[in-house]
Amino acid sequence: MWLPLSVGTVTGKGLGSLCHVCLTPPIFLGTGLHGVVVNFGVHTNASTPSFFAPPILTAANLDLQYIRGKAQPIPWLPLAPGSDTFSGAFHYEIGATVPCLTCATKVSRGVGCASPCPPNPTLALDSHEPVLGERLDLVTTGASPCAVFGATVIGFVAFPPGFGICLNDCLCKQYVIPDATVVGLPVAGQWTTSVPLPLSPSLCGAVLYAQSFTIEMPFAVVSSNYLQLTTGS
Repeated sequence: MWLPLSVGTVTGKGLGSLCHVCLTPPIFLGTGLHGVVVNFGVHTNASTPSFFAPPILTAANLDLQYIRGKAQPIPWLPLAPGSDTFSGAFHYEIGATVPCLTCATKVSRGVGCASPCPPNPTLALDSHEPVLGERLDLVTTGASPCAVFGATVIGFVAFPPGFGICLNDCLCKQYVIPDATVVGLPVAGQWTTSVPLPLSPSLCGAVLYAQSFTIEMPFAVVSSNYLQLTTGS
C-alpha cells in the first residue's frame, strides 16, 4: 500500500483554466520517481446507489471520467459516452519554484458597485493565486459602455470599511491604499493588469491588495471589490 507524503484538494475551474493546490504538509521532492494520485469525486443524486468509483492513478496525462448521478455496475465498467459522462485530458505540474512554505492564496473582499450607465453592470476584480516566479493576471470585468478608461491599484494596506466615493454613488468605495497604479483600457467591458512576481524567497508570504476603478462619461467613478493576495508556492 502506498502512503502519500502529502495531500491537497483542488476545485476544477473549467476547460483550459489553471487550478492551484497546496499540499499539507508542504514537501520538497528530490530527484527520482514520484507518484501522484488524483481522485475525482462522484456526483450522486437520491436515486443513485451509494457506490463510489475507485481512485484514478496517473503519472502524466489521463482520460478522465465524471459520473453524474448514474448507477455504475459492479465490478466497475466503463460508462458509455453521453450526458452522464465527461472525457478529456489534463496536465499537471508538481513543485514549488522557491523554498516557500506559505501557500499562495487569493481572497475576494468588499463589494463592487454598479455603474450608473445602462445596463448598470457591477465592476469586479479577480485573479489566480499569486505564485512566486509566475505572472499574476488581475482581470477586471463589468466595465460599462460609458467607461473611458480604467485603473487597477496595488498596495500593501487596505481599509476594510472602505472610503465612500460619493461623486456618483456612496455605495462605491475605495478599499486599497495605492502604492502603484496601472491604467487599463476596457475592451468589451474588461481589461487585464499583469504583474510579474519575482522568484525571491524574501517575498514568501507577502500580502498585497488590489482594486480596480473606472472613470465614466458622464462623469462617474465606479469601484470594484478588492483582493487580498498572499504570495507563496
